[in-house]
Amino acid sequence: MFSELKSKIQSKKANIGIIGQGYVGLPLAVEFAKAGFKVIGFDTNDKKVSSINKGISYIMDVPSEDVKSLIASGKLKAATDTKLLNKMDVIIICVPTPLRKTKEPDISYILSASDAIANNKKKGQLVILESTTYPGTTEEIILPKLNGDGLKVGKDFFLAFSPERVDPGNPKYKTRDITKIVGGVTAECTELARLLYSQAIKDVVSVSSTRSAEMVKLLENTFRSVNIAMVNELALMCHKMNLDVWEIINAAKTKPFGFMPFYPGPGIGGHCLSEKEYILIKNNDTVKLTTIGDIFAELKKIPEIKKMYYKNVLFLLPENLFTLSFNPTIRKMSFKKVRCLTERKYTGASLEIKTIDGRHIKITDRHPLFIQNGKLAVKLAKDIKIGEEMPLMNDFPEADIGAGIKINLIEYLLNSDNPIKSKIRVEPRDFLWKDYRDFITPLAKDKYEYYSDYYRYNQIPISLYVQIKDKLRDMDSNRLYLCTGRGPSQVRSPASILIDEDFCRLIGYYLSERCLTVNRSLRTRFSFNRDEKEYISDVENTLNKLGLRYSEYHSKRWHTNCIKASSDIFGILIRDILECGINSKSMRIPDAFLGFPANYRRNLLAGLLRGDGGVDYKCGKMSYRKNNRIYKHNSNSLNVNYFSCSPILFHQVVFLLQSLGIMPTFKAREGLINISGLENIMKLRGLLAGKKDEKIDLYIKNKIRAPKSKIFKSYDGFVTSRIKSIDRINLKKVYSLEVEDTNTFVSSYGIISHNCIPLDPLYLSWKARQHGFEARFIELADEINSFMPHYVVDKITNILNEKKKPLKGSNILIIGITYKKDINDIRESPALEIIDSLIKKDAYVHCYDPLVSGFELDGGKKITTVKLTKDIISSSDLVVIITDHSDVDYKLIVDSAKLIFDTRNVLKDFKNSKNIVKL
Repeated sequence: MFSELKSKIQSKKANIGIIGQGYVGLPLAVEFAKAGFKVIGFDTNDKKVSSINKGISYIMDVPSEDVKSLIASGKLKAATDTKLLNKMDVIIICVPTPLRKTKEPDISYILSASDAIANNKKKGQLVILESTTYPGTTEEIILPKLNGDGLKVGKDFFLAFSPERVDPGNPKYKTRDITKIVGGVTAECTELARLLYSQAIKDVVSVSSTRSAEMVKLLENTFRSVNIAMVNELALMCHKMNLDVWEIINAAKTKPFGFMPFYPGPGIGGHCLSEKEYILIKNNDTVKLTTIGDIFAELKKIPEIKKMYYKNVLFLLPENLFTLSFNPTIRKMSFKKVRCLTERKYTGASLEIKTIDGRHIKITDRHPLFIQNGKLAVKLAKDIKIGEEMPLMNDFPEADIGAGIKINLIEYLLNSDNPIKSKIRVEPRDFLWKDYRDFITPLAKDKYEYYSDYYRYNQIPISLYVQIKDKLRDMDSNRLYLCTGRGPSQVRSPASILIDEDFCRLIGYYLSERCLTVNRSLRTRFSFNRDEKEYISDVENTLNKLGLRYSEYHSKRWHTNCIKASSDIFGILIRDILECGINSKSMRIPDAFLGFPANYRRNLLAGLLRGDGGVDYKCGKMSYRKNNRIYKHNSNSLNVNYFSCSPILFHQVVFLLQSLGIMPTFKAREGLINISGLENIMKLRGLLAGKKDEKIDLYIKNKIRAPKSKIFKSYDGFVTSRIKSIDRINLKKVYSLEVEDTNTFVSSYGIISHNCIPLDPLYLSWKARQHGFEARFIELADEINSFMPHYVVDKITNILNEKKKPLKGSNILIIGITYKKDINDIRESPALEIIDSLIKKDAYVHCYDPLVSGFELDGGKKITTVKLTKDIISSSDLVVIITDHSDVDYKLIVDSAKLIFDTRNVLKDFKNSKNIVKL
């Protein structure tokens, strides 16, 4: 594969696909096409694809003449169809990874591109990532997606990173003239990447790995960030000292060595879940369903867990925590390591997304989620549309916890502070204590007055048992009873409980038809309708199997049968060890049970549905009215429902059902679960027993056809439900988690979600802290740069106040919205924060940008830009230049404006104008 691809590149017969046709991708595509390769530029934007195919460039650095001639020659074309990736020998990813104010990147574009490649890959391809990202992305994000089907990197396919170094709008440095850095996963990957770029770029430098190449880009960005911060702070100092910072920089740059000019500006430019969203975690082989807020609070209290505060975000770095995750490459569920969890206050936009079957998730508007639209892709929450399909779990990894699990009650009691411990006696099942009097008597005679009774009744205090147990060979808790009470009130309980399918079913019954009360002893009750004889018999048989004594009470008034186990030991097992709860509002499935094998979980579900499950079956002629006429039709429908007023039990049952491939739906009533559809009902057959099962059998027998679900759609490894509504909400505090390998986790209602990753210069700082190093310089630089928008707003206020004008009610005209001169991209732009702050201070703000027709602020407020006219300029109390685009009539501004605040020194040639204030 290596030699074949090398030959194709050298002869320029390799087909090149470039994903992303923005200011990086299109210039690169043009350079490779000019070099003689056939190139396809891939983009999801139909307008961009159409423009390229018509020979029209929308990137100022790429002349339309070049695009037109390359299209005509057949060397270049554009497409949206990612199936064509299968025809490519080389694929280069040039998609954006924008940073937000929280310094978290949106890597969903990288994920979508990787998924597209993985779904259309072939042997022998070279894949190169150019997008700015953190060290490890290529190997941690892309490599696992391409590694499937037995393909080996460096042999069957090749993977490298080469950081984009485009300086948009800078005519001095074109793509061909900027040295390329390449680093591959293997030496073969590096060599092919170096060879490829050397065909179109003047100079190519190889580094040792993808991580090194990724770090090069971060160093370049950090260098810029730190130097801009220094000059921003210098600008603040010069203002206080009444000095012109622009004059000082221009003078300093005359030094021919040891100085590089940077210029001040208004600033340089994450997203998470509600604390109430559920996740399934695994810690020390115990599986637990919990809210992300609760697990964060729990972990925060553990001294051994590493903690880190950074930019008002609390990071937790657990060592042995895993979460249920979905691998989008192999379409399987597995538990993956949680690298870190975060908690922070939040003031931005947030959303509640609801599906047609009643599921919902509350997230920040830029949290990435999976969407199935012909293919599995990642989208920001704010970009998701009603009607799109949201993936849901319908499977569970094979449990690594086998049969024969036992709970040693003696061990628990010895380690607890329960006062009942002093009243418990230990009785052998199949031997006599008197056979061990040589051990017992010397220990007992000085402490226990009636120690001879131990041999008479064959029972010893648990405190004495502890002293002799190590001397008893082959003695384990399976051969012992635990006894409480005396005489007729004495109760024996097994010292060891075997958790099997029957016991799982018993727990299901308890959670549905139960309560636990305290009188003279703990009493565990199971209540059934007297006609539910199969369920009553099942509970009695299981209690007998456990060796537990019970009594029954029949209520003629309520037609119920109550089974009561008056055992402190069994009550402690239910209440304290398994923590099942004691009433309907506190009920919960024991954590470990959710990780049991499928047959155990099926029996747990059987007990739950037999207890609280209802079966509504309708069969026969049904009538309905339409247009004042009555119609009749044959009906055969069945709905199984389950209700719980315990929030945790409700979500546990949802997970339990979906782990067995049963997809429930949810109505308006909180806590109500519905199960319908032939495919789902078939999976319940045999679980409910009695009359409930008879209804299910009749429904299946009378079913003539099995129509496809109108709610769920099945795919390989998951199912989907369509999105019904997207509403704005207000989250005050948010949480995130970073998951190893897959970067996914399963959240509330089984919704498959993507995690967030922090980044750019600040990711470098964050990563450094993980290695015990504090990057103080980088953090200080960010602090200064983050302050600049606030400084600009304060400066605007002061400029107006000096003219005896308050900011409130003033007309402000903002010139330039994009983050950089002559680039049509508003992401990370400090203008957004400045505009938002001015509006909140009750200023009237108008915006002009020759490249932007409209934009949206955090919180959802939409702004439409205005045309630049003499009237709009002259009617403004202050014109503020944020971005210094070339295509702006600055003379018109200077001639028409009452007052101008120039943050970019773009008006430096208008020296005689008295209406200009510099930054």
